[in-house]
Amino acid sequence: QLRRPATAPAAPAASGDSDGDVEGGEGKDGENERQPVSAELAAASAAFAKRAAELEAELNAHKTDNERMRRDVDRMIGEVEDARREAQLPKTPSMAHFQALSGVIVDLERRLEVREMELTHARGDLRAAADAEMHAVRSQYEAALSAKDQEIRRFRAELDGLMAVLEQLHAADVADGVAAAPTAVPAR
Repeated sequence: QLRRPATAPAAPAASGDSDGDVEGGEGKDGENERQPVSAELAAASAAFAKRAAELEAELNAHKTDNERMRRDVDRMIGEVEDARREAQLPKTPSMAHFQALSGVIVDLERRLEVREMELTHARGDLRAAADAEMHAVRSQYEAALSAKDQEIRRFRAELDGLMAVLEQLHAADVADGVAAAPTAVPAR
């Protein structure tokens, strides 16, 4: 017959056995083996629960320490920022005057940059406006010049027509023998 080691849990009795026989052993021996295994299992379980409770308590303690340290770090950062601001404050009247003048200079430089940007924009706007006005004047001038050229062409056509009629009349007068007063015909 084989016996199981004391550390391994015993196999449960078969459901059909009423006299308590266990596979691999008689009834009393199987029960004796089960008791030490269950006691060991219970002891291990209790030790595990105790260790889990210890670790949980330790974790909570670390969380509390972490929160306290985080608050301390935030407080220290605030103190450093306060010290930095305090270090920048003037300590003597001459330093206060120097710092005031320095602030005025910084303000004047900033205002100068703003003014230069405004002037640059104004110069660009003026140049664009002048270009647009010059284009408009040039367009008006070209339109007026074109109209005058058309008018001159029309007058020239009328003058040519009148000169042609005058020449025809003059030629007809000469052909009819009518003595006409000498008229000067301008050359074209």
